[in-house]
Amino acid sequence: MSTQAILLIGATGYVGGTVLDHFIKAQDEVLKHLTFDLLVRSEDVADKLRSAYGDRVNPIQWAGLHDVEFISDIASNYDIIISTGSGFITDGAEAFVKGLARRVKPGASPPWMLHISGCSNLSDRPLTQQAYPDREWHDTDGNAVYEFLKAEDAREPYPQ
Repeated sequence: MSTQAILLIGATGYVGGTVLDHFIKAQDEVLKHLTFDLLVRSEDVADKLRSAYGDRVNPIQWAGLHDVEFISDIASNYDIIISTGSGFITDGAEAFVKGLARRVKPGASPPWMLHISGCSNLSDRPLTQQAYPDREWHDTDGNAVYEFLKAEDAREPYPQ
């Protein structure tokens, strides 16, 4: 079994911290020996993550999602990127994709990016607008989510 190079963005947030904790505690053979590289903004945070997870994590300091050159360069080193950070800085998200694109080679397994951000794109605002508590989204809806997002963005532009 080959070792995957995995980068996690947002490990200090609620979603990212939960994802990291579940991966670290997983007993599945595929996961239980992996090390996760984490982008962090300070040495203090890096120390806390090392204290909590030991040698299973490798914190890497960065300036944030606006540093697109750094992001593209670092992304090119990974097989899998899991981004749970902000979805409002599109240049940063694009830089991760461009960096991963450098890894694409004929006949080789493609790199992957999982961007877990932007649930507010599909949510409603029951206190300020019409509520849709019974609306559910499914993968089987084909283009329904995409068409909804396009229509909503045309009605009220949303950076995510």
